Amino acid sequence: MAMLTTIPTSATRAFSSEVGTGSRQENASNQKSGAPFRFNRNGEGSKPFAWRTAIWLARVRRLINRFLAAVIARHERHAARVALHRLDDRQLQDIAMTRSEIESRLEELAQARARMQQPGWH
Repeated sequence: MAMLTTIPTSATRAFSSEVGTGSRQENASNQKSGAPFRFNRNGEGSKPFAWRTAIWLARVRRLINRFLAAVIARHERHAARVALHRLDDRQLQDIAMTRSEIESRLEELAQARARMQQPGWH
C-alpha cells in the first residue's frame, strides 16, 4: 500500500497576501530599529535635536554676520568714494591716483577685503 504524504498548506502559499502571521516580512517589520538615537519625550535621545539646532543656529549666525559685513563694507566704500571725490586733482595726484581711477581702485580694495574675510586667510 502506497502511503501518501500531505503537504502542509502553509508551505504551498507563495504570495505575500497568502502568508499568515509570523512571516519573515512581518517579523522584520516588527523588529526595533537599529538607529543609535531615539526621539523620546522624556529627554532621552534629544542630543541629535540639540546638535541639529546648534548647527542651524550657527548657520543663521553666519548668514547674519555676512549680511552685516556686506552692509558695513558697502557703507565704507560709499564713504571712501565720497572722500576721494572731494579731493582736488593735486591731492589725488599726491596719492598716485586720477579721478577716473577712483571706481576701479575702490573695486580692487573691495575684492581684497572680501579675500581677507574668507575663512582660513592669514
